[in-house]
Amino acid sequence: MQTVALFLCEHFGKYLDDTYEITKKGRVITLKYHCYKLIDRMICGRYRIFRRSIDLDKVQNIEEPETYEANEDEHEVVDNLMDKMQLTDYHKEILRHRMAGLSMSEIGTLLNKSVGAIGSVIYTVQKRYNKCFGSV
Repeated sequence: MQTVALFLCEHFGKYLDDTYEITKKGRVITLKYHCYKLIDRMICGRYRIFRRSIDLDKVQNIEEPETYEANEDEHEVVDNLMDKMQLTDYHKEILRHRMAGLSMSEIGTLLNKSVGAIGSVIYTVQKRYNKCFGSV
């Protein structure tokens, strides 16, 4: 709102319907319309910030997913596969969450990472799997 007030102060003594500028296409922009554009930018900017923020109550109430309880032999087989693929602990953690049925956005929220970062790790795991064991 300060921006609009300062803009109007700069044009003190003029009417709101006076021409502020003319675009390259010949459209007349009035002082009133330019004020509306300034307010719209401010509102959209605050809305984007609002959409990026996360409610702490939601983050704190995320429960760990229920996972399939495998026997000891199955754990050994999976660990051997992951070792063959040379996965880091971070890759293994994301893979386990994904196998438990969590979406990429849920994993990202749980680990405080972006969906793109989670997708990149999953893509890396898929490439290493295909390299070690061939395409499915």
